[in-house]
Amino acid sequence: MVRSSALPSLVVATLLAAPATATDLDALDLARGVVTATIPLQWDDEVPLGSYLFARGGVNLLSDFDIGLASFTVGANTGLVGTGLPPNPQTPMVAGSIRGATAVVDAGVDIEIGLGLKVAEDITLELATGMQWNPISRIDATLDYTTTAPDGMGGTTRTNWTSAAVGGDGEIWQVPMTLTLNYDAEIAPDLRLTVGGGGGVVWSTLTTRNLRSTEYPGALYFDPVTLQPTLAPLSLDLGGQSIALRYQLMAALSYELFPGGFLGGYVRYSATSNLDYGPLSFAAVPNNLYRGATDVEVSRLENLSIGATFSITF
Repeated sequence: MVRSSALPSLVVATLLAAPATATDLDALDLARGVVTATIPLQWDDEVPLGSYLFARGGVNLLSDFDIGLASFTVGANTGLVGTGLPPNPQTPMVAGSIRGATAVVDAGVDIEIGLGLKVAEDITLELATGMQWNPISRIDATLDYTTTAPDGMGGTTRTNWTSAAVGGDGEIWQVPMTLTLNYDAEIAPDLRLTVGGGGGVVWSTLTTRNLRSTEYPGALYFDPVTLQPTLAPLSLDLGGQSIALRYQLMAALSYELFPGGFLGGYVRYSATSNLDYGPLSFAAVPNNLYRGATDVEVSRLENLSIGATFSITF
């Protein structure tokens, strides 16, 4: 952009208009030459780098994810109840674990808002946050139990039991904070292409409820009020909170609806590092017989988000 400089022009005009006399003619000519050579009548100023606000929203497809082996312990109990294993005060459950667990995830929601800054020709830097939410329909898993029983010689024998699991519906939330470097260029009149990648951190919460054994439903204990044998159904609530690293790649195509306003579509792939949601948790009493011994760990979360994008410059 070319702009006029009022002050240099005024100075030059004053010098050029100054009356010349015989005594100062040589000095005035010299001054005029110096000013003309050192102070340009006009100067170039680059167009200020643009900034824009953007909002994106659409569908988030989170891949089914695996949950690592997690173990739990069992408090005071008098036996195990289940098919093929009748209640027996002499065979208490002493430990258990969940293995081979996979969370089956349904399509959810993706929302992202942020600020974009142009840092060079066709290069923008975006600072963004938002949320991704997905429902969990079920968890496919295997539950293992360990019981003890007298061996008839004054000792005990440990026996391992295995059962499939059902249930485990819930949800997972992700709240990222990312910094992305984009190539942002006009590829046709009023049509803009944006591609880029970056990363940051993500805070997430995992909640699943009522994951139950299909064969051995729980531990038998004596109710302190009724003094009767009472079943404490095993009901695992896998969940917790975690912070992890996140990286992402994105492409968007948008059309200029009005000067500075763009509407289009986007697709984004993102993934996290490993997540640790803390120890296994369990439903309320009487499931307080059970205690998590190891943490619920997920190798990573992979998202594919597709939707609409809108941005406006200011």
